[in-house]
Amino acid sequence: MAKRRLVVTCATNDLDEFRRVAEAAARMKDDFDVRVNISSLARKKSFELTDPGDSYLEYSVTKPSFIDFVVPPKMKPFVNADFVAANAELLAGKAKVLGDVGLGAAFIGHEPIYFRQPVYETYPHWRGARVDHPRRSRNPIWSPCLLEEEVQALYREMTRELVERCPGLDTFGFLSNDCATGFCWHVGLYPGPNGPEKCQSAGEGPHVAAFQRALIDGAADAGAEAVVYNSHMGDAVNRRKVRSYLPEGGFVVPSDDSGGVASAGSALGGSFPVRGVEDPFGFVERLERAVTDERRVVLLQLGVGGDRISGPDFDCIALTLDILQAFREKPTTSLAGRVALLTEMASRRAGKAAAAPLLVDAWYQVRDALRTSQIWTWGRKLLLYGVVSTRWLTRPLVAFPEELGEDEKYFLPHVFNVGGDDVRRNILDVHGGRRADAIDRTTDYGMRIDYYRAVDAALTRAADAMDKASDAGAESAARTARALRVLRCVFKNCRHTLDFGLLLARARPKDVEITSQFLPAGDDDGQRIYQLVRAEIDNTTELLGLIGDNADRILATADEPEDEDTFRFGPDLPDQLRRRIRIMVEKWDDFRRLYAPPNI
Repeated sequence: MAKRRLVVTCATNDLDEFRRVAEAAARMKDDFDVRVNISSLARKKSFELTDPGDSYLEYSVTKPSFIDFVVPPKMKPFVNADFVAANAELLAGKAKVLGDVGLGAAFIGHEPIYFRQPVYETYPHWRGARVDHPRRSRNPIWSPCLLEEEVQALYREMTRELVERCPGLDTFGFLSNDCATGFCWHVGLYPGPNGPEKCQSAGEGPHVAAFQRALIDGAADAGAEAVVYNSHMGDAVNRRKVRSYLPEGGFVVPSDDSGGVASAGSALGGSFPVRGVEDPFGFVERLERAVTDERRVVLLQLGVGGDRISGPDFDCIALTLDILQAFREKPTTSLAGRVALLTEMASRRAGKAAAAPLLVDAWYQVRDALRTSQIWTWGRKLLLYGVVSTRWLTRPLVAFPEELGEDEKYFLPHVFNVGGDDVRRNILDVHGGRRADAIDRTTDYGMRIDYYRAVDAALTRAADAMDKASDAGAESAARTARALRVLRCVFKNCRHTLDFGLLLARARPKDVEITSQFLPAGDDDGQRIYQLVRAEIDNTTELLGLIGDNADRILATADEPEDEDTFRFGPDLPDQLRRRIRIMVEKWDDFRRLYAPPNI
């Protein structure tokens, strides 16, 4: 039987780093038919951000598409030639590296991508579905219709040229119907199912099939037998319907049968924006689902945040491949099997035999903590949507944000929102609206606070367990303990910010009547506000102590100040956190204009 294909993705635009990734992946050649993703961009597509007030394309501008590397003649008037040239040069370098180490290539990208209005002015019949998010954008954008033969020809031509440039390329995977991509009449498009009226009766299935057929034919023209898969394709019912149209070699992810494509992730926990949270138990669980049921393709994603973070985590890569290799030698099907596999793994990695059981226990505590954080789906989503892209982590908690000076609004340009600065200043407006399930949870305050207390306790247990493993000699445990404590600070930031915002939303400026009565607490809401602001000052201070001046090693930060954006903090994150504390202290007495102070 042919080897199962293993597709390794690790975003980097540095050829030396890429070579290290490829050489590490090459150790799996005996067990898998290995492919390594070559599609990372040379730089962010900042030139696409033509409207400073429209945040939506921040989702898309770090993600690769075919048109970023190869340009058919009809599209040449509409692209940034220098940008394409830089990406093509990087891709050629990566193709050579893979040739040197004897591995195949994959292109993991973002299709069918939107085209700008000048394209549709020239080719109006190409216009397909509107694919932006109406609440999160203010400029509608459209992807091309894949039932148009000229559009199919574009994709066939681009695929052929890519394979000719990189002969080992035969695997293609795409995020679709999200982040400025989409197929006509897909059920989950953000504006609702839409597209040209003439193709409505066909539905989305034939559009997906036409796209995949164009790629498979284009690869065949260059001598390759391609595998193509698309993700973000709706629920299981919709995926089955779409799958019935697909050509041989075409898949949707996640697959609902044994012959398709499955993602195993990596041994790193899904804890964006925090790096370095090891989760081997979770990885083995995913391997049990992905590798043992005759999947045709298994995906590894080595990193946190995918293409939003540059720079591979080589410690994570080594751990992931060690576990994968051990799993191939002795697959597990139960908790006892996982414990045995990881105990053997820990014995090899811990440095001292006595540390192995403590490290396995700590890994299990990490799995428990991450499971606890997943109980409330939006609790995890707020790490990205609140802490990062609404800048909860760096914006000061103040009574009157509209009164901040220009040098105190350092966070405001990076808040994801299309409603203008007045809306951006609303700390509870998350990506264009106050989401009841994200903010209020239910009308029961206790349910939300119990969630955050449970997460805090679980992360504390995991970090303490890592400390014990580190004290016993486990070499990687100290790093993971620090990452867990940073993640704890991030969750506490969510809790404090939500509570602060909800209290402030019902406060109104008022005159305070001074009486001779002794008021040890003042207003109940005011006292709670003071407690929250102080707690968040302490939380930020703790975070600063954990990350020091090297935040990039543990949090999602850009390499250069000009590259800070809504999904990445700037490299000066520690300075922003210090500024945040200073502003909160300086503005402390502003709350007197909202609440009666204590002891008047």
